[in-house]
Order: sequence, then C-alpha cells, then structure tokens
Amino acid sequence: MFLIDMGKDNLVKKSNRIFRSDKISGFEGNLLFSSIILEVIKQANQRNRYKFPFYGLSLNLKREKGDEWIREKEYRKVCDKIIADYGRNGKKYFKKVKRTAICETAFFHKYTLKLIHEIPKMPERRLISEYKQFCKTYASYYGLGAITFLFEHILSERLTSPLLARYDNATEIISQLLESSYKSFMAKSDELLLKIKREKNKAKRYILIKKYQQDFFFMKTNYRIAPILTPNVILKMAGKIGRGRIEKDGSIKRINLKNIRLTEEEKNIIELLKIAEVVRDQRKQLNLTGSHVLGRFLDEIVRRCRIKKDIASRVFWYEYENLIKNKTKIVPRLLKRRKVSIVLEKNKTFYFGRVAIVENVRLKAVKEIKGTPASKGVVTGRSRIVLSSKNFGSFKTGEILIAEMTRPDFLPIMKKASAIITDEGGLTCHAAIVARELGIPCIVGTKIATRIIKNGQKIEVNGNKGIIKL
Repeated sequence: MFLIDMGKDNLVKKSNRIFRSDKISGFEGNLLFSSIILEVIKQANQRNRYKFPFYGLSLNLKREKGDEWIREKEYRKVCDKIIADYGRNGKKYFKKVKRTAICETAFFHKYTLKLIHEIPKMPERRLISEYKQFCKTYASYYGLGAITFLFEHILSERLTSPLLARYDNATEIISQLLESSYKSFMAKSDELLLKIKREKNKAKRYILIKKYQQDFFFMKTNYRIAPILTPNVILKMAGKIGRGRIEKDGSIKRINLKNIRLTEEEKNIIELLKIAEVVRDQRKQLNLTGSHVLGRFLDEIVRRCRIKKDIASRVFWYEYENLIKNKTKIVPRLLKRRKVSIVLEKNKTFYFGRVAIVENVRLKAVKEIKGTPASKGVVTGRSRIVLSSKNFGSFKTGEILIAEMTRPDFLPIMKKASAIITDEGGLTCHAAIVARELGIPCIVGTKIATRIIKNGQKIEVNGNKGIIKL
C-alpha cells in the first residue's frame, strides 16, 4: 500500500512562511490534477541522479489557473553539473533514462487503459486502494521524465547564445542539428486521424475510431479537464486534421553542417537535447494519461458523494480518501478553499491553503523581450494572449500566439498563428517542435511575455534572434 507522510508534508495551516522564487510559466488546472506534481518532483529526486533544489505551484481555484515557480540560480548550478558530467559518464546515464521512459510509458498506457474501465465498478475499499496504487505508479514514472524540466530551457539558452554571436543563421543551424527520426505521440495521433478522415468504408472507419480510443484516449486532457473521446468527437478531430498546416518546400537549401564549428560543450548540449526531446515527449504522454485517469477517479467521487465536480476537484491529491469517508467534514473546507500554494524545498514538501510564493523580481516596462529562438523567421502582427482553452474561440488566423506554454489541444490555433511566443520551454518543447513543422517563427522561454504583451498589440517577432519588439 502507498502511504502518504502526513507529518511535515501535511497541509500547513499556521505558517506565515513566504517562498521567494522565479515565475517560469503557468497553466489552467484544478487542484486534484495539479497538486500531485509535488509528489512527482519528490519522486524525481529519488529516481534521478540530478535533483530539483526547489519547485512550486500556486493556484487560484476559482479561476482554475496556476503558476509554476523555480529558483533559476539554483537550477543553473544543477545544469553546470549536468554538462560537466555529460562528457564523462552522463551520456550512458541519459540514454538509460530515455530507454526506461519509453518502457514505462508503454506499460503505464496498458495499465491505465484497463483501469479506467474498471473504476466505475469498484467497491469503495478497492477504489481507494487502486487510487493510491495509481498515484504511486504515476508519480514514480512521471518523476523519471521530469528531469528534462531541470535543464531544457537553461541549456537551450546556453547553446543558442554563443551560436547567435557566431552565425547569422544560428536558428536554422540549430533546427537542423536537432532534427531526428523520432516520431512523437502527437504525430502518431495525426497519422491515425488522417486515416480516419480518408477512410470511406464505415465499418473500417469504425475500427480505426476504436483504435484511436484505445491509443489516444487522453488527447484532449489537460490539468483542468479530462473529457472522454466519443466517436463523434474523434470524427470532428479527424475532420480538422491537415487544415492550416504549411507544407515544407523540399527544394529549400540545406545548410552544410560540416562548415559549422561547435565546441565540445555545444556538441554535448545538442546530444542531450535530442535525448530530452524523446524523454519529454514520453513524459507529456504519461502526464496526459495520468490526468485523464485522475479525471475518472474524480467522476466517481462526484457520483458517489453527490457533490459538484468543481468542489470535489479542490482536494489535494492525498485528500481523496478523506473526502470519500468524511464528506461532511471535508466539503465545508473545500467550499472555503480559494487559493493554495505547494512547494518542494530541499526535498521537503509543503501544502499551503494560502498564497505562500512571491516573485523575486518586480516586472518593469520594456520595449523588447528576449527568449530562445526556436524557429526562424520575422513576423509583424497583432498579439493574442491565450492562457486557457477558454480563449481558443477568440483566436483569429494570422495573429501571433502568446501563451505560457502550449499543449496538444493548442494545435488548431497554432496552425492559425503567424508566430508563437511562450513563457516556458526550450528548443525541444511542444511549441518549438510544432512551429518548426509549420514553418513559422517561434520564441520560447521568455518567462514574461504573457504578462508584458497586451492583447491586440502590434509586435515584431524575430525568430532568428529571439527578440520581440513592442
């Protein structure tokens, strides 16, 4: 049985402690789906050679909006160690992480596919037991892949900065250096959706739809919602596939990489980022799958306890059993719960029923924003800030997408965008990979874009230099 340490890891009620840190990103999410990430980071520190020195989340439960926090100086020290080790024995270590991540994601998919069909039939005791076992497995597997969050954005900056100083076409060089034959789960999803779209025989199309439900039941899940994909939903998804995608011109001249001189450190970072692309993709699939299963456990607690979903979703992940057994005691607490913070510091976890994280540096007005150039090109246009799926409907073709980070469900509006800017991410993040596929400029890892740029503001995005002019 999976036991939760309810000592120092318990909800902190009478502490005025404040954690100063650096905001790196944000997300839409409920507390049940996102609070388990603290256990994920704790498991990451147990399973990985390199440790998270600090990690925090703060959530406004009414808005279903969260912010993600790190301490950048401490993360940079970890990255220094990773690169120092990589040339000696780090290569074998990270290749092993990649192999393990692929195996564990495949196992997790089979495990959860069976679990989601059994959850509604479980008696109460088994439901609680299976929930605990699921959380243990999810946190452990997700924790292994979380290692890329430690270094991806910092090492992307570390690679890009010197190359920009040496080569005018550095963004193109880096994009070509990072090319691989690896096929992401999103690419595989698109391939199957395209087959569904093209299949005219109803019986064969039905078989393909059932396969999609088996292989990609998690595709519309995020930290806030976990919808079940019905045949009609999948048909709509298939109908949209291919729209807006820019075909690459095969006649475009390739760069002769033999003429590009790289330091040993730069070569090591490129190797590591190519491994990170695979690990990150496996991690994201596992994350979506895990959140989807939490959604099914949430459905059960709503049905059995007869409470509203938005109230039930305000539980910390370790309170699930208490809500089932002590509904009358827990629900009043949930009704009052508005804002929370969760923090891992020195491998100790803290759960606060209040705001306990503040930003190290105050934002100032600026005329330009810098980030990591992830896809080439220069575009001038109107900005559109998208903080959640609720904003998708307002996005217009040709606008510049400004997001904290992007997910698979962002793809339809990404295809409409003339450029993409994100607060979070490195050269192998979702936004960077999709932008390169679409052939549009992209700048990631700005940290502040969604808070500085205004909706409808005319801006210039220079994907060659990583600069946004306001």
